[in-house]
Amino acid sequence: MLKDLEERFDITFSYADDLVKDRVVPADSSFTSIKDWQDFLAENTGLVFQRISGSIITISKNETFEPYEISGTITDAETTETIPFATISTRYSYTISNESGQYELPINRNGIDSIYVSHLAYMPSSFAIPGVASQKFNLNLIPRFKTLPEIVVSNYLVGGISRGVSGEYVFKPKNQQILPGLSEPDILFTIQAFPGIQSVGESVSDINIRGGTNDQNLVLWDGMRLYQSGHFFGLISAFNPHVTSQVTLVKNGTSAEFGNGVSGTILMKSAFDQPEKVTGEAGSNLLHSDVNVKVPIGKKAAFSIAGRRSLTDFFDTPTFNNYFDRAFQNSQISTSQSSDTILQSTNDFYFYDLNATLRFKPSPKNEVRISAIHIFNQLSYTESKLSNDILQEKISELGQNSTAGGVFFDRLWSKKVKTSFSSSLSTYNLNAFNQDITNEQSFNQKNNVIDITLSGKANIALSPRHNLNTGYTYNESAVGVSLVIDNPAFRNEIQEVLTSHILFLESDASLPDEKTDLKAGVRLNYYPKLNDKFIPEPRVSVRHQLDDRFALEFTGEMKNQTKTQIIDLQTDFLGVEKRRWALSNNRDIPVLRSGQVSLGISYEKAHLITQIEGYFKKVNNIITSSQGFQNQFEGIRSAGNYETYGVETLIQYTGGSYSIWTSYVLAKNQYRFNSLTPSQFPNNLDITHNLFLGGSYQTGSLELSTGIYWRSGRPITRPLTEQPINAGRINFSSPNSDHLQNYLRIDLSSVYHLKLSDQTKAEVGFSIWNLTNHSNIINEFYQLGSENETIKLVREALKFTPNFMVRVSF
Repeated sequence: MLKDLEERFDITFSYADDLVKDRVVPADSSFTSIKDWQDFLAENTGLVFQRISGSIITISKNETFEPYEISGTITDAETTETIPFATISTRYSYTISNESGQYELPINRNGIDSIYVSHLAYMPSSFAIPGVASQKFNLNLIPRFKTLPEIVVSNYLVGGISRGVSGEYVFKPKNQQILPGLSEPDILFTIQAFPGIQSVGESVSDINIRGGTNDQNLVLWDGMRLYQSGHFFGLISAFNPHVTSQVTLVKNGTSAEFGNGVSGTILMKSAFDQPEKVTGEAGSNLLHSDVNVKVPIGKKAAFSIAGRRSLTDFFDTPTFNNYFDRAFQNSQISTSQSSDTILQSTNDFYFYDLNATLRFKPSPKNEVRISAIHIFNQLSYTESKLSNDILQEKISELGQNSTAGGVFFDRLWSKKVKTSFSSSLSTYNLNAFNQDITNEQSFNQKNNVIDITLSGKANIALSPRHNLNTGYTYNESAVGVSLVIDNPAFRNEIQEVLTSHILFLESDASLPDEKTDLKAGVRLNYYPKLNDKFIPEPRVSVRHQLDDRFALEFTGEMKNQTKTQIIDLQTDFLGVEKRRWALSNNRDIPVLRSGQVSLGISYEKAHLITQIEGYFKKVNNIITSSQGFQNQFEGIRSAGNYETYGVETLIQYTGGSYSIWTSYVLAKNQYRFNSLTPSQFPNNLDITHNLFLGGSYQTGSLELSTGIYWRSGRPITRPLTEQPINAGRINFSSPNSDHLQNYLRIDLSSVYHLKLSDQTKAEVGFSIWNLTNHSNIINEFYQLGSENETIKLVREALKFTPNFMVRVSF
């Protein structure tokens, strides 16, 4: 009823959710004025309805009120200027300062120790209430340097997801409603719900944004770059959603502050504020358990720590078994287990991640943060065989981990100038030790990345409508690769180091017509060790509101990237994690260069959202070994490019308790390698049609969500039918000239919220991935058998996979 009244009378009710929860009133519609409605609701609920301005009505408890009055003036802490139209409130009363910044506020003696003051241009503040009645109580507010980017679409797809003025997607996992297939948030799975983003290999962390490979995405956690994004070698997001306050995804028009990723940009911020008390959460599902705690250290500092760990090495569940079979298909683990010479094989697999943050705010103008994250995956398996009546046993291991830590200092010099300084270290390690019991051979492969970054930036408010951002970054990266074999003896080690100097300048403005938002900037990259290469990168984003319902958007960017993942052999790292990071050099790995433009139009009316956007993107200097070819081009290293273009559409309708949406993407993605024959052919990620239909429903404490995902099959290369083998090699047809069958999946999710006490809440959830158990083939490739025949290998997607979770917060 409150939502209906807000629309009928153009008002806003302000209240705590728990205050109106489960309160029911008669469906009486005979009143024609909001005053009559106020009286009616007050009589039927026992609550107090108080109009505090022309359009805001507060709802509060009707408790015994022992008032006395305080008054004073709200002023700017820096300029001492008075602040009009600030909101001053307690749990029982509200008021707004007048044009001279003055206010009068009735105070309840019972149970109130603070008042709260807020204003769009200033930081929200709380003040202890004076103990003397009718005392003058002047309040100073700290200017807010810059408001958050304007959100033009809220509740995008589901509650908790928004779309920003520059076309970026923003969501807060803690506030996000569930999506089909998962009973609790998964950051990288949520990203794939947006048009133009998918995972061709059905990997939660292997994200393809507008036809790009996963390594072309820039992934930042608290400003630190990470080179590993998944657990279970790609099937689970490595980022704990319960300690992530906000995620921002940018497909195009990236801010000039960010670079070194020619495809999408994924920015994550750890969830951290100043808690008044110790708070925490704990939860578990059929794959892992997690816990996080926030502890205040006085009034100016706080510490947060969180951890997740798999349950897989303690006991197996049907969910784990499905994930394990899916992750290790066609790897050395699966082939060794099926070998005739192996008597027995066992495996042990587990993963965990840790997050920690320390925040210290010695004064309202200064803040120091220390943030760290650690991600770990470990797999070991044992093989046994009988040789000359002697039982031989060998152990192989695969470890993958990432660690990043940084120190950040923010200083607010005035309400117009803010500076930020940071230093961070990010590392990535991939280590595989393989003992091949059948061939009596062992070898060790390693891939290491060390990334050091120092940066400083300044934000300058030139006017209330115009901000200038500028900064400098120094980065030094080292990448190492090694391979050691014992039989025959072989050793190969490569270590590359690259330094870069980056300057950026960006203007963010809202034009005087109040209909146009413009962000434009340039990023300047200088690489001394790449023959003093200098690469400028212009960026632009424009949004123009045509009228109350239609808006036009244009975005464009140029970017470069100096690190890429390559595959030399499909058996690298036990065939599980085949990719390894490599640095651009002046020899065989060039710097990736990309350019992209997109143009879109959106329509919004009441509960309906319609969007359509066309784009064109080109990435130069890709190499064949970074694309994972499993055809005639496997083992060949050649440089080329890919071009992709398409149209993305979305239609969404939101009712009071439900939301339904459909998205469709029509795209084309083509390779061009001039030194290959043919030189032009479909990209490995060329998915022509991509359709998603989803819906969510919430009633009381219950959330439900379901979705249907369909896309056309990915391109593959099959051997020729008439002569599949030629000169001891597979005779392939034209590259990527065939396609797999279409992909279809139906998912279901549900969550029920419980209130155990005033300070303790709980959630229970259930989800089903691939409800109909549809058989989906996500890859098909061919190998030469021992008898000179072709062997067909396929990778299947997850079958029917249920999951269950329970979570408690205090």
